[in-house]
Parts: sequence; C-alpha cells; structure tokens
Amino acid sequence: KPFTLAFMRVITGIRGNRIIVDAPIASAIQADYGGGEIYAYKWPARIEQIGVENMQIVSEFNSGAWAKDGKTTYYSDEKHCRRAVMFDAVQNAWARGLLLAHLDFDIGVENGAKWVTIQDCTSRRPVSLIRKGRRYPFFVSGQLTLVQRCRASDARHAFVVGARVPGPNTFLDCRSAHDCSYSGPHQRWSVGVLYDNVTSDVLDVQNRGRAGMGHGWAGAQIVFWNSTARTVVCQRPPTALNFAIGCKAERALAAKPEHEGWWESLGRPVEPRSLYLHQLRDRLGINAVRNIANFDQLDGIEPHKAPTMSRGRQRAPKRRNVRRPPPAKLAPVDRNPDDSR
Repeated sequence: KPFTLAFMRVITGIRGNRIIVDAPIASAIQADYGGGEIYAYKWPARIEQIGVENMQIVSEFNSGAWAKDGKTTYYSDEKHCRRAVMFDAVQNAWARGLLLAHLDFDIGVENGAKWVTIQDCTSRRPVSLIRKGRRYPFFVSGQLTLVQRCRASDARHAFVVGARVPGPNTFLDCRSAHDCSYSGPHQRWSVGVLYDNVTSDVLDVQNRGRAGMGHGWAGAQIVFWNSTARTVVCQRPPTALNFAIGCKAERALAAKPEHEGWWESLGRPVEPRSLYLHQLRDRLGINAVRNIANFDQLDGIEPHKAPTMSRGRQRAPKRRNVRRPPPAKLAPVDRNPDDSR
C-alpha cells in the first residue's frame, strides 16, 4: 500500500531551485514512486530540553507466572508495568544513566520525537512472554536519534527501528546478550540507520515478505559498520542500498532470495573505528565529539601531540583526562519464586 515518509527538517538555505536542509533525506524522492513535497509545519505543543537520568526503574511482577521456551523456564507475567520511558511530541530530549529491570519496552522513541539521545542505559531481565510484540528494550520510531553505549540482555529485538521510520538514526557502541531474535530495522521500509560497533546475536536487514503482518522490505540505506554478531543478513532493496562493512560475523542467507547488499571486509574491521564519530568530527569539529564520547571512544578520534624531547629523554604524548563516574550498580531485585505478590 502507498505510504509517506515525513522527514522533519530545517531549511538552512535556498539557492535558485535548490533547497538545503540541516540533515540528510535518507530515501530517494522519485516521481515514479509518488514524488514528494515540501511544506511548512508548526508544532507549538511539542516540548523540548527535557531529560530523564540517573534512575533505577524496576517493575514489580507476579513471580508465580512462568512459561517455557524450549528447555528454558522464565518469568512470563504481563500484568505489570512494561514501559519505563517513552518520548513523543518532543525534541532535544535525552535519557541517560538508567538501570532498567523486569520491563518489556524499556525506552521508546516515538514518531513525534526528534533529536533524542539515549546513552549509558542498561536493560536487564525482561519479564514477558517470548513472542511477537514483546521485548524491545531500545525501540526507535523517531528521527535524528542517537542511542549509544547501551546494554540489553534476553531481548527479542534489542536495538530496533519500527515501521516507516524516516531516519537517520544511529546505534553506537551498544551491546546485547542472550538475544531471542535479531537487531535491525523491523518492517516496512525504515530508512537511514547506522549500526556502528554494535554487538548482537544477529544483525538483519532483508525482505521479510509476509512475516508478521506483512513486514515487506524491513529497511533501506542501512549500514552495519564494524559490528559483531553470530550472523549478519544484508540484502539490497530496489532503489536503495544496504551495507555490511568491517563486520565480525558469519554471512547468512535470508529466507527470501533477493539481491545481496554491499559486503566489504567481512571478518576484518576497517578504519575509522567509528563512522559516526569520525563524520561528527569532520562536520562539527573535535569538541563536538568530546561532548558525547567517553575516554574509550576518543581513542583514534582525539588528536595527540607529537612527542617532545627534554634533557635527552622522550616524553609520551599526554592524553586528555576524561573524568568518568563510578559504575552504577543494580540493586538485587529478584524475589524468591515462592513470593507470588
């Protein structure tokens, strides 16, 4: 069925019949597929400059509700709080330093959200049935979103974008473990997603055909960059490209035969380590990188002064001193299985 991708942009210049906007349009605008239009909009009710940070959010659940997945028994209660933070009708917003447990959709960025950063958040021990529509700890349907240094375990789709998401969006230096399914664009032509140094069991972009409710082509202009997985699936949709570059993974085939995406340097990471941080430095300078990166991320991005000589001895270059807060600890929250409150 026909659909529209609504890219919310700021016009930064007009040169004759050319219009310059502040961020890329991550899908071709072609007359053969309906073309496009530009129109002004106002959103006076949209809030901005708001964040949620440094909190532990734990959902109480009925520990007497169990289910089995193969040989594994797990908590399956669904009559409890399943969401922690949802962003919608907001811009210039953030979540950071959140420790989340026993939820389902931990942090969501809805399609009315723009310029949102999710960083240094951890999702642990989700509680729900393991089936479709569950266990999306970091779910993005907005645009111009950065999710970085986040962790998840036992998720179905740990780092995922929804349907017809206009992008661009980035997952940077994120890790998931014990996945029940894949990370990647989920359905219906979501565009412009960068998975930059993401570790997940499976990274996947393909024509999903009639899977789910008719997912079709999951995504276009998707990049898996220096990421690690057990398997990677990367197919090329019509009118667009998908890329798997520098990934440590086994190349896997999709269920539905299609043209393969752009594969490069499989099993060997490439330079720069982070495409996102490298492009950020080139576009806005090293200070923009320092504003968001931690010490490890600066390695290879931060310029170092050449060694100096003094009294016949060579001095090593000084590295920028970045203060890092002590790691937060998640308080024990698992109850005795006999406690069925």
